[in-house]
Amino acid sequence: AVAALFQAEGVRGVYLNQLDRHLAGELAAAFAQELSRDLPEAGAASETSGPEVAAEGDSDGVEGVRVLQVGVPGPVVVLAHDDRPSGPDLARGVCLALRRMGFQVVDLGVATRAEFGFAIPQVRAVGGVLVTGAGGGPEQAGLEFAGLGGQPWSRPGRLSAVLAAWEGGVTRLARRSGGLRSYRVREDYVAPHREWCHALRPLRMVWSCSSRLVTRTLRHLLQSTACQLFEVDAAQRQRDLTDRADRDFAAVADRIGKERAHLGLVVGEEGQQVRLLDERGILIPTEHHAIWLQQGANRSGKPEGVPSFPTREGAWGALQAAKSSQAEGPAGCHWFVEPSPGPGCDAIATVLRTLQALSQSDASLSESLERVLPSANRG
Repeated sequence: AVAALFQAEGVRGVYLNQLDRHLAGELAAAFAQELSRDLPEAGAASETSGPEVAAEGDSDGVEGVRVLQVGVPGPVVVLAHDDRPSGPDLARGVCLALRRMGFQVVDLGVATRAEFGFAIPQVRAVGGVLVTGAGGGPEQAGLEFAGLGGQPWSRPGRLSAVLAAWEGGVTRLARRSGGLRSYRVREDYVAPHREWCHALRPLRMVWSCSSRLVTRTLRHLLQSTACQLFEVDAAQRQRDLTDRADRDFAAVADRIGKERAHLGLVVGEEGQQVRLLDERGILIPTEHHAIWLQQGANRSGKPEGVPSFPTREGAWGALQAAKSSQAEGPAGCHWFVEPSPGPGCDAIATVLRTLQALSQSDASLSESLERVLPSANRG
């Protein structure tokens, strides 16, 4: 039954009935065990804040698992949760499990996925756990895992190893529990985004996102600009932003007409997926949006292709290996090297880049798209 909760990008289940504090803690411990494989052996140099570890397992003898050295502070991991009612309860279970495994927990409290990913390299953590039910109805809860540098763990990929570790039994990595401290990441996270708010046209945009946290962040950033934000209510529900028939698109298109807006944006609750609509309310294919953004950043003559990957882990890996400065993940997830400390997928960054690209001329969005990709804006 637990295996069925593992999806492509994390764990999802009905709160209490399928995923409670106890199971969340067990899965966090399995994650910690798998994460220990990435820690340096005793005497090895490391760029992380993690300690050296012994090369051999304890009496349980799980191959490849490294036991933390006695008397040395454990490695740092980040913990955050969304604003769903289930978040604080599950986060407590995760926190206790990570500390019991010897990890030092940096607790962000309520945070977006982008803030969570930003914080991991910011505090020199070796990974983290995000408690979130994003993408499902209000009864849904879940966990997402990240490794060094904020690398998302997907399935297939490192997420599959978490399930295998849980099924095989977890080895405790330390005899002493790790510590706990808090970090309010929001201001540090917002700071590098401010440069994208300069020299924007007085654009009118329609916005739909069921995350109050993501909406609040964008509203805060736009206060220093002449842009106007018209919000369309979005319920917390399961939605597929690859489905052109999703009712959020119709609602945003209708509001675009009423407000005579320059563009519309439908953003996933997780704060990564972004779907773009032009001034006529026409939904733009994600690949065309990606190429248009690339053109705006490079100011090159001929548009180039943006590599696409089926998982977050794949997109992150391509950018980390410097194979590209931009990548496209699943369902409207646009990945960039900046403004995060490392590769990041962030709806706020995507939206601000979109506004910057549209502000480079007085052309409408449909006209700007037509110049880069003739007839591409026809959806």
